[in-house]
Amino acid sequence: MSPSLLMQSINRFLYGPTPEERVRAWQAKLRAEGRKLDREMRQLDAATAKVRTTVKQLAAKGDVKSARILAREVVRSNKQKDRLSVSKARLGSIGTQLTQQLAMMKVTGSLQKSTEIMKLSSSLIRLPQISQTMREMSMEMTRV
Repeated sequence: MSPSLLMQSINRFLYGPTPEERVRAWQAKLRAEGRKLDREMRQLDAATAKVRTTVKQLAAKGDVKSARILAREVVRSNKQKDRLSVSKARLGSIGTQLTQQLAMMKVTGSLQKSTEIMKLSSSLIRLPQISQTMREMSMEMTRV
């Protein structure tokens, strides 16, 4: 096992999964829930279609009371389908927000690294000494 893989394993053990891994796992769960909602919506559509045909048959036979009860069930199932579609849209929105948050974390991390590099480079380069050296060089060049 290479040293970097060993360090990654130790870090995962001590600190848990990385933010990218967490987001990936959460998004997988969101997609699974979205598929469950799709499945429920398809089942609801199939049941509603059966009830609609039953309502039409009852209305044709003249059983208005039963037809009305079933028609109310059709309306309730339509409302339930609307709720399910709203829930699915919310899941998609949450997934997008997770992706955006992860991107912001990456940008923030890279900005922090770049500021650290700038601080180190500015500490390595001492401007007064460099300007003194440049003056000396320009004096020597004018003498020549």
